Amino acid sequence: LTAHNLTAALYRRDAPAVRRLLLLQAATAGQPPDAALLARAAAWRQPSFPLGGQDLLALGLTPSPQFGALLQAVEDWWLAADAQPDRAACLAELKRRLPAR
Repeated sequence: LTAHNLTAALYRRDAPAVRRLLLLQAATAGQPPDAALLARAAAWRQPSFPLGGQDLLALGLTPSPQFGALLQAVEDWWLAADAQPDRAACLAELKRRLPAR
């Protein structure tokens, strides 16, 4: 785990599991654990992804197999940005990813 993918790991797992992974990673490398990453894991508060299926419906999309994939892609983008983008930014990213109609 790195600072770059820590948010996604914490979001998709639980903080104690990520802490154990950080400790194992350090022990395997024969290095002390990264104190900054451990501190981030300890302070973690699960954010809520600001979009849902209703947002795709509101944009006039019909539920389909791509529905979930589109939401997942925007959620991945949001996590890559440390879950910092707000609802408006996530909606803009969703619209950017919509197939041309």
